[in-house]
Amino acid sequence: MGLHGSETQKFEERFAQFLGVKYAFAAANGTAALHLACEVIGLTPGDEVLCPALTFVASANAILYTGAKPVFVDVAGIQDLNLSVDDAAAKVSGRTRDNMVVHYGGHPIDMDGIAALAQRRGLKIIEDCAHAPGAVYQSAQGPRLAGTLGDVGCLSFFPT
Repeated sequence: MGLHGSETQKFEERFAQFLGVKYAFAAANGTAALHLACEVIGLTPGDEVLCPALTFVASANAILYTGAKPVFVDVAGIQDLNLSVDDAAAKVSGRTRDNMVVHYGGHPIDMDGIAALAQRRGLKIIEDCAHAPGAVYQSAQGPRLAGTLGDVGCLSFFPT
């Protein structure tokens, strides 16, 4: 049996199958999942993390819990409230270690653009999918579920 009990273990296994990933782990809430993701990525004091300016406070708090600093990135525009890839690129510094992207309102962010930026600059990607469990992103490699495109995906079942 896993850490949480047999029912949770079954849920984790089935959710991993649904997402098409090897592992899924349950956390108490989305904030805890984001904090764990920041720890797994290896954020340390002094690191900077690109974070959307339009998000729930948990995104920035999870970064702050590690001693890292959130660097707020503007939205793409009035028709796209997700993080702007262009503004993110402009805010990368020598201390930037990670992109924390939020698929806002169930609409996946431009993950191809974020992935290209991350690859160019050696950054990790944490996906905050609290608004987007089951949302499909049309990637250059075909359709993929939000939460499976970055290094770590955090999903939530909060009613928003």
